Amino acid sequence: MPDIVKAGDPVLHEPAQDVPLGEIGSERIQKIIDEMVKVMRNALGVGLAAPQIGIPLKIIILKDTNEYISYAPKDETTAHDRRPFDLLVIINPQLKKKGNKTALFFEGCLRYHRKYLV
Repeated sequence: MPDIVKAGDPVLHEPAQDVPLGEIGSERIQKIIDEMVKVMRNALGVGLAAPQIGIPLKIIILKDTNEYISYAPKDETTAHDRRPFDLLVIINPQLKKKGNKTALFFEGCLRYHRKYLV
């Protein structure tokens, strides 16, 4: 299983590359997704991007559960509008501004459970 790279790793300083359209659904990309799921579950996380395991591709996986949500303080889950959802795989995401509303908090896809599981 790949390790989660640490802050300062060069892969985290470079823009991730698009997954070529012809490779979406390929065995190679599916293997990367499968590895990402294993790493995320092992870390008790709710999200992981491919660069976090040293792969500079635009692939993100997300999954949140009632169990994981229950580990965080109620005020935090309310502020972050956390709700459970099944595994979601996003390839080549593009961000688009939806409105003028902003929220400011630390990203924490892999931090909640280590912080609150004692």
